[in-house]
Amino acid sequence: MFPTVNFQNLELFKNIQPDTLQAINATAKQRHYPKGTLVPANATIERCFCYILTGDVKLFKETYEGEEIIVDLLSSGYFFGEQTLFEKSVDQLYSILALSNLELWTWSVVSMKKLIEQDHQLAINFLKNNLVKQHDLAIELEHLAYQKVGQRLSCLLLKLCGVHEDLEKEITLKLPYDKALIAARLNMRPETFSRTMQKLAVECNINIQGDTLKIPSIDLLKRYACENCAHAFPC
Repeated sequence: MFPTVNFQNLELFKNIQPDTLQAINATAKQRHYPKGTLVPANATIERCFCYILTGDVKLFKETYEGEEIIVDLLSSGYFFGEQTLFEKSVDQLYSILALSNLELWTWSVVSMKKLIEQDHQLAINFLKNNLVKQHDLAIELEHLAYQKVGQRLSCLLLKLCGVHEDLEKEITLKLPYDKALIAARLNMRPETFSRTMQKLAVECNINIQGDTLKIPSIDLLKRYACENCAHAFPC
């Protein structure tokens, strides 16, 4: 059995009408996929909108030459598949791989569209969600253009650490993804990623133990990451 979720606590469903919330609870379906399996497209992005309850996914495309392009890496608490709600004709947007044991809540695109049309607050919430994603994409493109590889990596580590009021508090971070996967997401070669991680460890006094990082000061990491960024932390 999946853990119960109070959907009203999620930003996407806040302040919606009681009838809408009731319909969201009634139409949500639970799905489970073991680690390493491809999530069937007809069960997700082509027909459904998905919320990750637990686990991690890789969204990716393949070029005609067979090269893999990572669209995104998502963990618990994130949504995907919303493009199908607003586009008349959607080809296969991306493939979905479960990076760990994956538990999803899914909703039919047809039923979710009806709820969006009936509840203006839900429509506004979706608009806000998409604007946040557009903002994040703009920042990512800016980072690719202006930041050094070490700064891009430190920025990702900051996001994985989350926002902490005490910037001097030591953080123990277990990387949720394989290092080669993180390297690909940051548009780095694996050997570049390894060198960059070692340099970052020296610059920010980070203790690396396999896939676990002990970060003594978020403030050090923040200053390193934000040196050539136009956005204020946390962005």
